[in-house]
Amino acid sequence: MGPLFTLLCWRDLIEIAFFIAAFYRVSCWLARDRSSDLLPHFYGYCVGFIIAYMAGLELISSLLLLSAPVAALLFILVHRETLQKNFITHKRVVQEASNTGWVEALVSASLAAASDDKDTLCVMECSDSLKQFLFAQTAIGASVDRGLLQVLLASPSYDASRMVWVDSDGRLVALNVCHLQSKLAEDTAAVSCKGDIVCEWRENSIALSRKTDALFFRFDAQARRFQVIAGGIVQNDLEMTHALHAVKEHMAVTIEDGKKEGVGYGTTKTGKRAQQDLS
Repeated sequence: MGPLFTLLCWRDLIEIAFFIAAFYRVSCWLARDRSSDLLPHFYGYCVGFIIAYMAGLELISSLLLLSAPVAALLFILVHRETLQKNFITHKRVVQEASNTGWVEALVSASLAAASDDKDTLCVMECSDSLKQFLFAQTAIGASVDRGLLQVLLASPSYDASRMVWVDSDGRLVALNVCHLQSKLAEDTAAVSCKGDIVCEWRENSIALSRKTDALFFRFDAQARRFQVIAGGIVQNDLEMTHALHAVKEHMAVTIEDGKKEGVGYGTTKTGKRAQQDLS
């Protein structure tokens, strides 16, 4: 290592550090795309250029070097879901929830509603604001409580075909919530599902979960199983313990990502914010 550093001046070291940092940042950016596996293609392109250069294949190395802007443009176009997420969603500051058992309370209330043959649909808002994508008939703005949820889900005003909206601060935002389909760029649910309400909810939830870090779940009162949707991925037929694990794991990951990335995009909101105007 000693002779190597004698051959490199401080300018060379700065340039090497710059390219290493740029390579690391691009790799992290591509790794966040859950819908397209872009990272191996990026590594393959870089390895191919290095091999061609070291082997003295000037034509191939020149071609790869000159086509780098085109390759970068293709990566950006394929990676458009992450770009859309950064531009079309607002960010909210996620704080540590004082109500630490709110996830269990929500699942317990879903089980209680199943005794009345009522399914439970739920959307969990994490760091991305969902106000522009959802419509709520009844705004609540109270902390998630098992007793309150059981009363609300048992009330005649509760529509089991619509969602319960909670956020990662343990706050019950609204009841009887539905997707604003005009806001979903990939709105093919109405055509593909042909009037099936559960199918339309699933397809709309998948589309929205690809653009935001929200989590959706459904508890089937007949099958007594959970369906969890996050990041465009659907997990079917989950038992209660597995569903709780999936929800808590997703919440932990999104909160940790929010701390790393900050809230530089869009408009920030505090975790204990005032009740939203959802109309």
